[in-house]
Amino acid sequence: HNLLQHIHPRALLQLPSLRLLRLQGNRLHQLHPHALCTLSLLNTYYFSTLRHLDLSNNSLTTLTQESVVTAPLLETL
Repeated sequence: HNLLQHIHPRALLQLPSLRLLRLQGNRLHQLHPHALCTLSLLNTYYFSTLRHLDLSNNSLTTLTQESVVTAPLLETL
């Protein structure tokens, strides 16, 4: 509930231990495909170590396929 409207594509990089992210109750309309990525390999491949992500109560209507593909460990959304 921080009224976030945007998440920078590199905001979570360098957080490889991040497993749970609660972004509920913000004003997010869309997510950049790399916004959930916590690791980068050679600045070419981006991955997310997230297992649980809460985006409820935002203005999101869709997530891009690329956002989901970069999060292979995601268990709950």
